[in-house]
Amino acid sequence: MKDYEELGQSGKMDFELYFTYAETAGLKYIVAEVEAYNYPVWYSINSAWNYLYFKIL
Repeated sequence: MKDYEELGQSGKMDFELYFTYAETAGLKYIVAEVEAYNYPVWYSINSAWNYLYFKIL
C-alpha cells in the first residue's frame, strides 16, 4: 500500500475501508511504502506503523 504522505496523513486514501474485508480476501502481509518523507525517516516509519497497528489492525 502506498500513500502520497505517511500512511493515513494525506486523507486521499481510505485505508480503513480497504482493510474491512482483508480477512475475507485472505490478506496475510502488509507492505507499506512511503513515497516522500515529510519527517526524519525513522519518525515516518514509526508513524506508519502506529497508524497501521493502532488504527487499522
